[in-house]
Amino acid sequence: MRARLANSFAVCSRLKRGVSQKMVFESLLRRLQERFPDGAFASTPHAVTFPAANSHVGEIEIVEDGPELIVYLGHFTHAHFANYDKSLSAEQAAKNISENVIALLEDVFADRIVFWGSHRGGGGYYLRGDQPSSVFARNRGQEYVWSGPISSQG
Repeated sequence: MRARLANSFAVCSRLKRGVSQKMVFESLLRRLQERFPDGAFASTPHAVTFPAANSHVGEIEIVEDGPELIVYLGHFTHAHFANYDKSLSAEQAAKNISENVIALLEDVFADRIVFWGSHRGGGGYYLRGDQPSSVFARNRGQEYVWSGPISSQG
């Protein structure tokens, strides 16, 4: 079952020991190549970048940060993806982390994630059709999906 990913933030101190930085990033790269085989992204040894579909939104960058992945979502915000289930093997934990990132990317690229704000003044995202939960989101101004700006009625 697909987990709801909107406003997913992690606390590194609760991560499962044994999940290596290399293992998580390699798992992500394998799954990205399976899901997006047409060269939709560029990678370096420690990051993956999807170029912006719209300049108002910006690019998506996924960076390894120890045993977690940080997904920078355009000009708006970022999300941490980590493992909190200590019963999982290191391999399964790495797989789950990468699958959760892929699920978020699929929602983003299908314009199901709404972005608001900016890195300068705070921002966030929520699943289209849901109401943003943050107090800060009430005065969020212009909203965007991956393909560009949307109306406030979006």
